[in-house]
Amino acid sequence: MKRIAFFLSLALVLSFSLSAQVTTPTNQAATLVDPNYPQMVFEDTTVDYGTIEQGADPYRVFAFTNTGNAPLVITNAKGSCGCTVPTYPKEPIAPWCYR
Repeated sequence: MKRIAFFLSLALVLSFSLSAQVTTPTNQAATLVDPNYPQMVFEDTTVDYGTIEQGADPYRVFAFTNTGNAPLVITNAKGSCGCTVPTYPKEPIAPWCYR
């Protein structure tokens, strides 16, 4: 009888501790963006290289727009491996006006 009471109380405690966990939405950071800050929006988010011919142009351009309300300053850019060397504009990028 003591074992049954012990396991029932243990199950009760575990069920309360599991239901007390609070989850936050994964897109919470996106909803907290201040409209007075710069915001970088890319035209394309993927690049399909397909089959690359020998001697083909190795350069890729990632076009973006500053849709925020302040100048965008890029301070650093790095590739995912040592075989790529990204370049980026050093001067501030003015906000693009929709009006």
